[in-house]
Amino acid sequence: MESGTTAAAFEARAQAVPGVLRAMVTTGRYDWVLEVAAKDQLDLQRIIEALRVGGLVRDTYSRIVASDRHFPLPGFTMR
Repeated sequence: MESGTTAAAFEARAQAVPGVLRAMVTTGRYDWVLEVAAKDQLDLQRIIEALRVGGLVRDTYSRIVASDRHFPLPGFTMR
């Protein structure tokens, strides 16, 4: 995020962009990790551009998940 951007302002922007499924505040180099669903590269570009418009975002970084597996944690039940 840009230094003057609040978490609430960015969250509202992310929620308004079609294709954004989940937004997580993180520590480290980037402030947020977003889970998005895009039909193709052009759709991903649309999502990124929609997030960057208006000066709330300084930088973006994308990763494409090739595989997603979930493993149970012994003794822990998800609700």
